[in-house]
Amino acid sequence: MKINNLTVSYGEKKVLDNLSLEFGNGITCLMGESGRGKTTLLHTIAGLIKPVSGDITDGPKKPALMFQDDRLLPWFTVIDNITVVNDNREKALELLSLMELDGCENKMPSELSGGMRRRVSLARALAFDSDMIILDEPFKGLDAALTGRIAEVIKKSTVPVIIATHDKRDIGLLGADMIEMP
Repeated sequence: MKINNLTVSYGEKKVLDNLSLEFGNGITCLMGESGRGKTTLLHTIAGLIKPVSGDITDGPKKPALMFQDDRLLPWFTVIDNITVVNDNREKALELLSLMELDGCENKMPSELSGGMRRRVSLARALAFDSDMIILDEPFKGLDAALTGRIAEVIKKSTVPVIIATHDKRDIGLLGADMIEMP
């Protein structure tokens, strides 16, 4: 995928200004300080934001997106939050197990810790039949050991993965390429 001279603004404020990048087919980590436009770029790649100018070549047609906040449906159980994007209950239970959330499938999001909600959100993104997985700070709220185990699950993806992160350790854990946001 190529980002070609992309400019994105919120009103008068340019968040991305004539940005050009190239992504491989594996896992890529977007690095940079807060306010550098990582989330804006992810949302633009996913088609949620229209750029002022520039374009994306070979971008996803059917992306899975994990937002910075969990965005779980509070009236759905954990399993229903996953099967809402893919009605394969067996796959959802497998993903919950991989996320170390066995036995949580019938709980409500309000019954979960922040780290547990993050993992349900990640399981939902991984369950979606997508052509690219876009993850905004997927390890937020997870301890180092759990992050390492969850990174192993992400590494098994058969589609390109783009991850916004602040932690350079994530690059090594994921065997990822790194793009530093200007």
